[in-house]
Amino acid sequence: MNAILKCAIFFILFAFFIIIRKVISKYVIGYTYDRLFSSIIGPLLTLFAVSIMLKMEKKTFADYGLFWERDTPLKLLKGIGFGLLIYSFSLLTMALFTESTFVLNNYKWHTTLLFSYLSLLPLAFIEEIAFRGYPFIKLNKVFGLRSTQLIIAIAFAFFHILQGWSFFSAFISTAIIAYLYGLSAVWSKGIAMPTGMHSVFNLCFQLFGLNAKPENQLFILRLPDNASPTAIARVTQVGIITQLSILLIAIILTEYFIRKKQTNTI
Repeated sequence: MNAILKCAIFFILFAFFIIIRKVISKYVIGYTYDRLFSSIIGPLLTLFAVSIMLKMEKKTFADYGLFWERDTPLKLLKGIGFGLLIYSFSLLTMALFTESTFVLNNYKWHTTLLFSYLSLLPLAFIEEIAFRGYPFIKLNKVFGLRSTQLIIAIAFAFFHILQGWSFFSAFISTAIIAYLYGLSAVWSKGIAMPTGMHSVFNLCFQLFGLNAKPENQLFILRLPDNASPTAIARVTQVGIITQLSILLIAIILTEYFIRKKQTNTI
């Protein structure tokens, strides 16, 4: 109960600082520089929320794996590489098993796109601190990795629902991807690798028009004009099957990691 209570307090602080950030962005900064402002102030506010919890426990950032290491850039690059590999698998599956194609968007380039793309890494960093940092390690110590993965995945999905995602999209997309982020965090012993993976997924979501505003898309998923209802439905079906396949692989790898750790302990 102590661990659950502290994680709940942290998420309340995290949500409170998000509200503050959004209010300042809306009424002071404006839409044009919103992403740039959020990418600067967001990590600072999130780290401040963590520092409050650490002060309560008389712990340091290093106690929760939040410190710079010599191989941090390498872990970040590994996360980017794994992210590209996984997303390429999803796009390849869509190309092979549906009639859809990705066509170049006709929207003209505008300056806000630059801020949008540059902010992807720090915004991914914010969510990794919040979901694979303090609460993940706190819950993992008490409940173990299996339960922690499920709890954080659900929390991650509801966080995106509050950000405007549909219930279906949040659970079939972000909740599943959360398993990959969590697995990479415990495997690499830090948040650098999941941050790299997270930023790649966010970039691909924008580039290929998945969960992105039309003006932010570089490519649009398009079906032939004479596509049948069956062909249209197949796009959703293939997408769901692909996501569930990724979830299955993530669960299997999580179980493998748990068993390997138990064996090493013995």
